[in-house]
Amino acid sequence: MSYVPEKPDAWDKSAPQLQTTHTTGSEIVDIVDFVDADGKVIPLPSFDSRLALPVEVLPELIREYVEATSEALQVEPDLPFSMIVPALSCATRGRFTVKLPSAGFREPLSIYSLVLAKPGERKSPVLKQVMKPLWAFEKRLKESTRLSRAAQNERHEMLNGRVKHYRALVAKDPQNREAQAEQEQALADLESCKPISEPQLITQDVTPERLAGILFEQGESVGVFSAEGGSIATFKGRYNEGKANLDLINGAYSGDPVTVDRQGGKSLHLEEPHLAIGLAVQPDVWREMNASQEMRTRGFNDRWLVVYPLSRMGQRELQREPVPAHLQSLWDRKVTELFQRSTDLLNAGQRVELPLSPEAEAMYLSWWKDTEHRLGPDGDLAELSGWATKLTGTVGRSATAFSLLNDPHCVQVKGEDMAAAVGLAPYYISHAKYLHESHLAGGTEVILRKVKEMPGPVFSTRDIHKRVEKQNRFKTSESVSVELSALAHLGFLVKMPDEGKSKKWKRHPLL
Repeated sequence: MSYVPEKPDAWDKSAPQLQTTHTTGSEIVDIVDFVDADGKVIPLPSFDSRLALPVEVLPELIREYVEATSEALQVEPDLPFSMIVPALSCATRGRFTVKLPSAGFREPLSIYSLVLAKPGERKSPVLKQVMKPLWAFEKRLKESTRLSRAAQNERHEMLNGRVKHYRALVAKDPQNREAQAEQEQALADLESCKPISEPQLITQDVTPERLAGILFEQGESVGVFSAEGGSIATFKGRYNEGKANLDLINGAYSGDPVTVDRQGGKSLHLEEPHLAIGLAVQPDVWREMNASQEMRTRGFNDRWLVVYPLSRMGQRELQREPVPAHLQSLWDRKVTELFQRSTDLLNAGQRVELPLSPEAEAMYLSWWKDTEHRLGPDGDLAELSGWATKLTGTVGRSATAFSLLNDPHCVQVKGEDMAAAVGLAPYYISHAKYLHESHLAGGTEVILRKVKEMPGPVFSTRDIHKRVEKQNRFKTSESVSVELSALAHLGFLVKMPDEGKSKKWKRHPLL
């Protein structure tokens, strides 16, 4: 879907009245196509609907940490925040769910976040900053369990040897009742002494098959974080002859049971997998996702909170103070407390379902009803229904993560945290509209810049093609014509009557 200009009576009546002809040099160009019934020039459509991150609505600790990280690394606050949300999801380790009144069942806290940034935007430093407490907790967990894991695995090997020993005796003498009894006991002991894998809370570029193995070994919960787009390429089928493998990723988002068949090994069955994914990647990654019919039609793209913040490059300062030590210490402690609480629940085999407080429920229902209305045929979210429907769950998930960061032992989701999550919804919607509905997946923005650079208001497809033909995506004039048609649909220009081989176009007088 593309942006369609509103009806004339909705346009800004304060727009200046202009003549219906426009003179450029010796050429007089009719601009009646861009004038409304009152003789006023139709304003340019908004090609960019993105909102800035509303940091003022964030919970206090998150707001302070986002602002400090943004200032220290000289990046837009969207970058660190987009990694913080899945980091909190990761810290819950799949041990918490939230009961939303709209769903009528418990909602898992899996969150997939994708922030787009061009090269040089300091994606890796941001990820390192946000992930400090997660990596530190994983390291401590490995060290604290090292001796117990070694003892358990040594006992497992010993019991496995006993099973093999008595199995051989029984095979040699099937009538040996004593050996049979010892074999059965050894098998029972082996079954109760499972080997323990080294704790792994975070992974990066991993195949879905290996990811299933990690989930199986780690209590069905793991986080995938990276400043590269390799994970998306892998999900898309980089190691699978180009065949996308999306079942596990899609299923884990909803906490649905998933069975993964592994090559040369037994199938792995996951009862309630939990994934948290945070990727800071270049815009081309989203273009590839958007260009993949399978990723679009199977709902893979709809599961992501995708944002494309403005750039601070060209305005950055070289020397900035790091995140204040007291704030970094507080952030590390709060994330660690949530991780520890989740790990205790995991070790005990327990899960916690959190209800919404009365205040949070009233706030959520009001927002949900408004959003549901916008999903109707005439609503502005109709063409984004797949993504927007999942947003209604993500709002509840985010609010729950905010409450758990504040208090890992909380018994309900607080109203103030729901207010923060609901307050973020317009921000996410604005980026979704820009990324899903605009032609970012193609090259419309590139062509629009070239249209603005043209010396006169009337030009041909060939004129534009000459300026972009060195770019792979615009090797043919037809590819340029497609983008010009998109701009015409958006209201930036109109197509002139056909004259000659190359189509001619007339741009908006305000361009």
